[in-house]
Amino acid sequence: MNAAKALWLARRGRFGALFGLVTVLLFRRNLYYERQLRREGDLAKRSVHGYEMCLDTADSGIARTLLSYGTHEQRSVSVFRDELRALADDVSGDLTVLDVGANVGYFALMAASVLGERATVHAIEPAPEHVTLLERNVALNDYEDRITVERCALGDKNVAAELRLAERANCHTVHVPPVAPASDGDALPDGADRTASPRPSDDTVSVPQVTGDRFLAGRDVAPEDVNVVRMDVEGYETAVMAGLTDVLDASGPLVLYFEFHS
Repeated sequence: MNAAKALWLARRGRFGALFGLVTVLLFRRNLYYERQLRREGDLAKRSVHGYEMCLDTADSGIARTLLSYGTHEQRSVSVFRDELRALADDVSGDLTVLDVGANVGYFALMAASVLGERATVHAIEPAPEHVTLLERNVALNDYEDRITVERCALGDKNVAAELRLAERANCHTVHVPPVAPASDGDALPDGADRTASPRPSDDTVSVPQVTGDRFLAGRDVAPEDVNVVRMDVEGYETAVMAGLTDVLDASGPLVLYFEFHS
């Protein structure tokens, strides 16, 4: 895998990133990344796969990978981009994408870039700090007409949930507390039922959760019109898929791209 990454970087002239990869293998430290941190402030702007992204230099997750190498999950991303291009060739009309767990927009921007003006990307992200950067990255690329940012979570029921915050920003997890009496708090999207009452702490934040099918119905999107579902939800995949039965049962062309977590 390191050899493939090194070859990919060399072919694109990313010799600084290649140097960083070598130092990781030799010293378990990415000296190229460390040098960038010394030169940047809290945010760094980078060109990634042809679009622009603002990245949090304090993030040890996807931002660190993008600052170090200019790409993330390159082998699977290459396949994903090929599938998006094939989809664009096969479908003559509009294209709808669900990006579940959109983080700061790496995949949402990619889908909008590859699919072009026919695309509508619903970038769904529950973490407030991610939503702020996600909206900034959408505006940075003038993609407001292609990407809508939604601060909520998708799951198997319509409830108030909580987001458990991890040290690495791309490892937050959604959790639905036990059923509790209704209470005031964040508005739930599109008629979700308040059947749980999360208790935010320093390590959790409240987040509205809705099924994917209800999310789409609230936006007048027919299940068969959804062409792409991309998700990275840190072990919550089964719940998200259970709420997308109408989409999975529909007859339209559908690209599924997601990580499994055990």
